[in-house]
Parts: sequence; structure tokens; C-alpha cells
Amino acid sequence: MIIVTGDLHRDYDIKKLDEIAGISNPPSIVLIAGDFGGIWNQISKEDDRIIMLHQKDLDFIDSLSKYPFKIISCLGNHENYDVINQLPRVNAYGGKIIRLSDNVELLDRGYVYELEGYTFLSVGGAMSMDRRYRIEHKSYWAEETITEADIIKAISSLKKVNNKVDFVLTHTCPSSVLEKELSLSKKENHDYISKIKFALENDPSVKLLESLKQKISFSEWYFGHFHVDRDFVSEYGAKYCCLFNSWKTINLNNPQ
Repeated sequence: MIIVTGDLHRDYDIKKLDEIAGISNPPSIVLIAGDFGGIWNQISKEDDRIIMLHQKDLDFIDSLSKYPFKIISCLGNHENYDVINQLPRVNAYGGKIIRLSDNVELLDRGYVYELEGYTFLSVGGAMSMDRRYRIEHKSYWAEETITEADIIKAISSLKKVNNKVDFVLTHTCPSSVLEKELSLSKKENHDYISKIKFALENDPSVKLLESLKQKISFSEWYFGHFHVDRDFVSEYGAKYCCLFNSWKTINLNNPQ
């Protein structure tokens, strides 16, 4: 069984993993919709080669071994890309991943993965909404946003499966989803509306995901980033799920 949930932010929002571990039938895999946050600190290097991850990150990753499931996350914006871009990739599930431990893995951008018989396209990344308060290469990284090269890689991967997957896992979402949500949201939800407007006006990731969305067929699209729990259904019947504290069980035969 696979469960998908929202941003982890290292241990700031880890309570949901404790709750999932406590259910009567825990899953074998928990997917995180970006902002894993476990690779955050600077690293020891020699001749520009990684010697080891920062001890704080190693300790956090080791602490996740207590969970009875594998934790697999797509990339978000709150990740140290100076480190992530240097970590080795290995082949797994039909694409490239970063294996941090026996039960913690990061999905690279632009690949179609197969997990427990389901196919997933993953294109993680987004622009930090509070970037103006952050310091580049210390608390935000320019590589956090999706690029055209990521979309080209995704299109190439999708061609191998006839442009059809069961699920899409990203950190942010296509611009049309946000535009529809903006038109329906109540004016008093100021913080949420501000986040949507920022993404539409500033983040190239949402427009690139929109261009990708128009080329593929899928059943459900999972994302995080906006710190709300909401479901959307498009005019074509595809379902979008924004996850933060809630979680969904992956099951095409019994959609939630």
C-alpha cells in the first residue's frame, strides 16, 4: 500500500508520519509531495567532491529509520540544491533517484517511476514564496524552480509510456488549477490567496507544469507547497489533491 502526503519540512511537520505509522495497516511506502527538507546544511568537501553530509542531516535521516515504511519524496523548494545536485543518482523504479538511506529516497525530476504496479510522473520544485527574506545558497537556491530542461526530460520519459501515467507527484501545480482556485476562494482566506497570486505572478514552475499537463493523461495529481488540504476536479474529470496535514491512500479502484 502507498500513502501520499504533503510537505515534511524536516521534522517541523513530521507528526503526520507518526500518525500514519500508528494506523492499523501501515503502508509500505509514504510519498512526500516535496519539501522533504532533510538535506539542508552545508557539507564537508574536498576538491569540490562531497566527503559526507552534515551530521545534523545524517542524524535526521537516521531518525527516520524507526518508521515501518519507506519514505520517498519528490523535490521541493526547501532543499539545499548545492548539496542535492552533487549527490549520486542510482537507477530505481524505472528512473533516477537519490538514495539517502535504506528507507529514505528522493525522486529526481522528469522521470516516470513504477511503484507497486502504479506509474508516477515526478517533477518536483517550486519558487520559495518568501524568497525576498532568504539568502541565496544559505536558505534558498535558484535551482528550486522547475526548468524547461526538466519538462523536456519529462516529455521524453512520458513518450515511453504513451504519455499516460496513473499519478503525477509534484511540489507545486499547473497554473490553470491555481487560476480556478483563485476564482472560487473566499476573500477572507487572505494568506492562501496571496500564495496563489505569488505563484501565478512569479513562479515559472506553474506555467511549465501547465504546458506539461496538456500533453499527458493521468488519473490524479498530488502536490503540496500551499499548506492547505484541498481537492479539485477539472472539467476533464482529472483530480488534483493539494496535501499538507492530510494524506491519501493510492488506489485507482477506490478513488478518495
